[in-house]
Parts: sequence; C-alpha cells; structure tokens
Amino acid sequence: MLDSNKFRILGCALAAAVVGPSWASESGFPSLRSLFVQDEGATTEPAVEESEESTGFWSGWTRSAELGISGSSGNTDEFDLRAIFQTERETDTLRTLLRARYLYGEEDGSASENEWLVRGENDWLFPGERYFVFSFAQYEFDEFEDWDTRLQVFAGGGYDIMSERSLLEGGNDRASLKGRVGAGVTREFGTDDDEFRPEALIGLDFVWEINERQTFGAGTEVFPALDDFGELRAVSYANYDILLSDENDLRLRLGVEHEYDSNTDDADENDLKYFLTILATF
Repeated sequence: MLDSNKFRILGCALAAAVVGPSWASESGFPSLRSLFVQDEGATTEPAVEESEESTGFWSGWTRSAELGISGSSGNTDEFDLRAIFQTERETDTLRTLLRARYLYGEEDGSASENEWLVRGENDWLFPGERYFVFSFAQYEFDEFEDWDTRLQVFAGGGYDIMSERSLLEGGNDRASLKGRVGAGVTREFGTDDDEFRPEALIGLDFVWEINERQTFGAGTEVFPALDDFGELRAVSYANYDILLSDENDLRLRLGVEHEYDSNTDDADENDLKYFLTILATF
C-alpha cells in the first residue's frame, strides 16, 4: 500500500516540473472584471471569444488512447493487458506532454506483471532556434521489481538535430531527430538504498513519417550514475504504426520496449516487452 507522502511527492514534482511553468506563461484566463463588466459598444460576436479561447492553456491539446489485450488457454493460461493514455500540446514557446501507462499480466491465475507509470514533461521552445530547455518528472510502481516505487526529476537542454527532413527519393516522407542532455535525481522507495541518487541523462528521439499511413518511432534514455561510476540505467523503445482508418485516426501499433539496469539484486538486468495494440487519437 502506497502512503500519502509518496503521492504528495509525485504531485509536487509533476506540478513544479510541468504544469506550473506552462500555466503561468500561457493560462489565458479572463480577469474577474471581464466576466461581469462589459465595455460600451462591445459586441458579443462569437468570433472574438473563439480567438481568445484558442490561445488559452486548455486549448490545442491532442489526446490518444492505446489498448492491447492478449491471452491463451490450454497447458498454460495467460492474460496480458496494456493501457496508455497520453495528452500533448505544442505552441510557439511550449511543448507539454502528460502520459499514464498501466501493464498487467497473469500466468495460470497468478499475477506475473503489475506496473504503472505517470510522466509529465515540458519543453521551453525559442522561435527560430533549434535548441530548447526541458524538464520532466516520472513516477513508477512495479510489484515485481526489487523496489516498490521510483521517482525521477530531471532537467537540461535539447537540440533539434533533424527537423522535417525527407529521407526517401521523392521527398514525401518526413523525419525528425531530437537530442537531450541533462541531469537530475532518482529515488527508489522500498529498498535498502532509499535515498536520492544523482544521475546524468542522455536522450534521443526519432520519428519518421514514411507516408500518410505508416510511421516509425524509436528512442532511448540513458541514465549514468554520477555517484557510482559504471552504474547506469537505459530505457529504449521502437514502434511501427499503420493507419487503419482516416475518419477517426485509428492505428495498429507494433512495438518493443527494453530496460536495462546494472544495479539490481535478484531481478534480471534486462527487461524486454513487445506488444501489439490499437491506438486512437482524438
């Protein structure tokens, strides 16, 4: 059972790293006076209200939901569930993402996987420049790790190495590559070493829109320990999307995720997950 202190830590970290700065800079809420007092000669045309609302903090968000279920029955009974919700928004100066993931698996009636992850990240953009500043906070629970929960808070700088570039003859595809370098702290609750550890961060994210119906994405985050040379963690992913329906942007996603942790006790250093899901954007 997670105690309330851990939830307070999560809430404060996510608010400080992501929502707070973006809220302060682009909330766009009207003043109390504007709600009750109307200037002389002012009109109530909906076009004005729509223009003001379009620049507000709550406008412009894109949401997606991803779901995958698999199972088998016979000599071995298995069940696996993968559910993800993500919302993101980009303006001229801010790029914000919130993501929640839940994984659950059973084998012969007993849980073999039970983990969830919440992540919030924000990039501060500079119009006309390729560099940016980022921060993110992430909170994880995994029943089958040698820790109970893990909190990460990181910040640093990034660079758009490649932006909307064509890689194929004909020029109909678009590819982007972003790099990030930073530092932060990680804390794993429920272990003997229950304290904040300083870590560096090196990250790459690649997105390739091959054509209107196919997209490939891949990336990695490497976390070298700053207080123990040689210890590191690395999280990598790759996915391939196929558009199934233009009307509601429904996609089939085939993907793989790999996590390496050199500092484990009884658990395996490598954790590989592969999946097939349906992704809907709305």
